[in-house]
Amino acid sequence: MSSVVQRLDEMQKPAMLQHLSELSPDELRLRFGSPMNEQTLQRYVESIDFGRDQLFGIYGSERRLVAMAHVAVDPAKHCAELGLSVAPDQRRRGQGETLLRRAVLHASNSGARVIYMQCLRENEPMMRLARNAGFVVIPDGTEADASKSVASSPGSFLREFLYDKIALADHALQHQIESDQASFESR
Repeated sequence: MSSVVQRLDEMQKPAMLQHLSELSPDELRLRFGSPMNEQTLQRYVESIDFGRDQLFGIYGSERRLVAMAHVAVDPAKHCAELGLSVAPDQRRRGQGETLLRRAVLHASNSGARVIYMQCLRENEPMMRLARNAGFVVIPDGTEADASKSVASSPGSFLREFLYDKIALADHALQHQIESDQASFESR
């Protein structure tokens, strides 16, 4: 399984919906802060503005999207909001941390000065992930707000460029491996 973070686009909407549909109702509530059903998930995926937002994903075996991050940048306010999810069978393998770091890098290079997340206070794994990444987590009633100041640099632009090239090479390699396996199996 690859832990390379891929940029997602409109072509991956079915994979995004499939990934979210694999989460339990309670996991969806923790991810979105309120109950979600299949129709609400479909509306969420269909409403993603790829001209403004960036989505990142990690694919597992059989090209299954196992982790996803949604970064919504507001250039006017110089901030970004982050939401992420990891498939239950893929947790505690570093994908959440990897996606979080990639999202922070993208937000800073997109002009954000702060990136924030909101989660339910009971979502201890998300709050722990945020704290470990240097976010300040402030519990407030049933919710918690996490924020982190970010800044771009010449090095951060280069890192993002290199991450994208590595992701492209990984995608091409995975496609070639799948083609070779199909060719071998057809013999």
